[in-house]
Amino acid sequence: MPKQYYKIFFTCILLYILVSGCVTEEPLETEEVTDSFNVSPGTVIHINQIGGDLTVNSHAGDTVEMTAQKKAYFGGREELDKVNIVATEGNRELLIEIEYPIYGTASVSVDMQLIVPEDSTVKILETSDNDGYLNLNGE
Repeated sequence: MPKQYYKIFFTCILLYILVSGCVTEEPLETEEVTDSFNVSPGTVIHINQIGGDLTVNSHAGDTVEMTAQKKAYFGGREELDKVNIVATEGNRELLIEIEYPIYGTASVSVDMQLIVPEDSTVKILETSDNDGYLNLNGE
């Protein structure tokens, strides 16, 4: 085998080793966001732009409890700061949206857990990640 093939082979192995250390499944930085909303009976809860897993459970109360985890896989705090969770309350409606940058991208996923009143309705408007997982009532 000629020497140039050995050089190519060892260069490929070296690149593989270097790149594999840069790619991680664990986030570099995370941030937990919690909030609570008092709602009327029959409130419709709209969820928009979830870029991760969504778990919805119900309870007998009159509040919506939200816990969200923002995860940055590179860029750290700077990437997390590009993504905001915004809630807008209206008449028998609650809109919870994940706001991503209008221009450019953010390497952030958002997993969200909601505990909603039993008599409310949850509507998913749009997801930004087809790999997200929806879990209703903890099933």
